[in-house]
Amino acid sequence: SGAAADAVARILGDELGYDDAGTVRIDSPCRTATTVVGAELATELVEAGGAVSGAKADEMLAIVAAAAARGGGGTPTVTIMGSMPPGLPGDYYAQLLRAARPARAVVDSVAGLPEMAAALAECGTRAVLKVNAAELCRLTATTVPGAEADGADAATVRRAAA
Repeated sequence: SGAAADAVARILGDELGYDDAGTVRIDSPCRTATTVVGAELATELVEAGGAVSGAKADEMLAIVAAAAARGGGGTPTVTIMGSMPPGLPGDYYAQLLRAARPARAVVDSVAGLPEMAAALAECGTRAVLKVNAAELCRLTATTVPGAEADGADAATVRRAAA
């Protein structure tokens, strides 16, 4: 909801021709993120998002399941991006994958990752997991010297990926 969500809806509709049939608006304003880019590092400033009610979460699951049932040709693909909004259960992204049963998925989130991995396997979905260096180090319990904002050097990333 709010001005930011209205702007996104206008861009999607006016410039890209999408309708908002698959959109579920919540009562809270849309969160925004700002990235400050330096010569060697980028810092992301992300506002806290508003809570998603159980009713709105169920509404989205129903929309996803109905779209999956309708089909539409091509190869069904789901993209899951970002942190889990407050108010949702920790396995919500996995619930979305089970509702969609996509052939492919692109996952740019580590929120609920164990549950998503189980859902991907259950659905036979081929997936790409996109993580940044800090997320990779956290997932593999690799210690990053200094604070996360300092970033992991190339040797640390190689150690985490090994």
